[in-house]
Amino acid sequence: MTSKRLFIFYAVLSLVGLGMAGESPEQFAETVLGVLPVTQTIRLSGGVQKGVQEAYGGRYPGFAVSYWQQSRQRVWALRARGKHGFVHAGLVTQEGRLIQIKILSSKEQRGRMIETPRFLEQFAGAGLGDGATLDQRIDGISGATYSVNAVKKMVRVALYLDSCLE
Repeated sequence: MTSKRLFIFYAVLSLVGLGMAGESPEQFAETVLGVLPVTQTIRLSGGVQKGVQEAYGGRYPGFAVSYWQQSRQRVWALRARGKHGFVHAGLVTQEGRLIQIKILSSKEQRGRMIETPRFLEQFAGAGLGDGATLDQRIDGISGATYSVNAVKKMVRVALYLDSCLE
């Protein structure tokens, strides 16, 4: 009987967690662009896949990436593995530079600091330097190395994909 109660308790907790999943990529794109343009995708195959793997530091967890474009601004919906699950982010690029980033959802327990404006503002104006490295220094967060690295990976991938569409 006790195990049945525990099962129900965890089932209810997981349902509550699904309801608080965070902002959807579509909501973020609409907030940034004012309207929600048609969703576009870029398939990760051939040379694009190779470039994404270099920027991500391994195989990206997906076969395509969704984005929305209005004028020269693009909003990307990306994800990267943190320590406790995936971190989902909305990233805004324009002419090879990161304009904005927002963590849309995260399962990180110790890495919640990656969601703060103070951490995310470091990425504003970042571009790609030599190879797949960022051209500006990003300070980490003590105890949240996996989470910080996940955000850096997503920024590099968004900037690389932005360069593919120029």
